[in-house]
Amino acid sequence: MNKSNPFEGIDSGEFDAEIAANDAKPAAFDPAKGGILEQGFSKAKIAKFETKCKGCNGSGKFLSWRGEVVGDCFKCKGTGVIMTKTDPKVLEANRVKAKEKRHEAAKKSAETAVEFLASNQAINDWFTMNLAKDNDFAKSLFNQLTVKGSLSEGQISAIEKSIAREAGWAEERAAKDAAMPTNSSLHDAFAKAQESGLKKPSLRIDGYRFSLAPERGVNAGCIYAKSEGGDYLGKINQQGKFFSVRDCPDEAVEFVNTLGGDLLERALQHGKDTGECSCCGRQLTDPKSIEQGIGPVCYSKWFYNKDQQNA
Repeated sequence: MNKSNPFEGIDSGEFDAEIAANDAKPAAFDPAKGGILEQGFSKAKIAKFETKCKGCNGSGKFLSWRGEVVGDCFKCKGTGVIMTKTDPKVLEANRVKAKEKRHEAAKKSAETAVEFLASNQAINDWFTMNLAKDNDFAKSLFNQLTVKGSLSEGQISAIEKSIAREAGWAEERAAKDAAMPTNSSLHDAFAKAQESGLKKPSLRIDGYRFSLAPERGVNAGCIYAKSEGGDYLGKINQQGKFFSVRDCPDEAVEFVNTLGGDLLERALQHGKDTGECSCCGRQLTDPKSIEQGIGPVCYSKWFYNKDQQNA
């Protein structure tokens, strides 16, 4: 062997093959051949970029709510860093880009929703009314409209049915209100009593008691109806319509609704039957008052005579 040549005796073909093997690109990962480790890959070789773990802020430790170390961080396995295949700067740029894309899509959906409501006034009014009532169905549909910019045909059909149903209810209420008897004569009697100087006028007829609602309350101008035991039955609004509570007996509703037609006659009959004045509740003692069912003072304070009423 010639010592001056250190490569003497080495097969150049084998040497070239070894160099080619070292310079060759690593084989691509093939999911069909098994997992990463089974194919000779490691997570360290695949994940090349290192970032501080946000779960433990780089400490590698999991802290309790008291600030005590409980163990290693679950995200980074106690290393304090997270390995990723993509550069963190690229990841952040992608997040910003995705956020801008979502913002642009939301803006476009909102504009489309505005155009939809502008071209469908009935649906717009339905949303306005039902959202004010905190209706869950309306809130759900409105949320989808603002997010997606549109509603499905089934959802639009459901809204249209709701509009028709509510319109029918409104017509029924209007017809019911129109057919409801009025008690204008009861309001006239209370107005006369107030003109006469009575601060808290109260009327008692056949086991029912009527009084004015507080002037500063939500029902100002209404007349309250109560039973003989003091149970609240409902209110008579300024138009003379009686709105009863749910538990109000049917006979009480009928009594109040028919009271306005012959209020004076019923008040006089109450006095004759009980011997007590319907207006002040006192016992009638004067023979003439007992005969009429009311005293002259209460009559003058509560009721107009025919000449005064027609004047």
